[in-house]
Amino acid sequence: MTSLGLLQEWGRFKEILDPGLHVINPVSQSVVEINQQTKMLEYKQICISKDNVQFHTSVVVFYRIFDSLKAAYRLGGTNFEECVIEIANGTLRNIAG
Repeated sequence: MTSLGLLQEWGRFKEILDPGLHVINPVSQSVVEINQQTKMLEYKQICISKDNVQFHTSVVVFYRIFDSLKAAYRLGGTNFEECVIEIANGTLRNIAG
């Protein structure tokens, strides 16, 4: 199963739709598709170590969505990939010093 659909009725969550054919009322219902495949993000980051040396790092993050409801609704409408990058930046800065 690579993607799920979240059925919204009048903008509120109603049910999770598995892959397949479903009947939706386009006036009152909409579907948000959540991809559950393993994804990769790659970006560059500038870090400063404990002894004030600046260095450049290339960061590769692999992530996968297990709970589609939390990924879609707990973030308050922000982009999920931006949240993953922020967590990775904080972890990298903590490790690098």
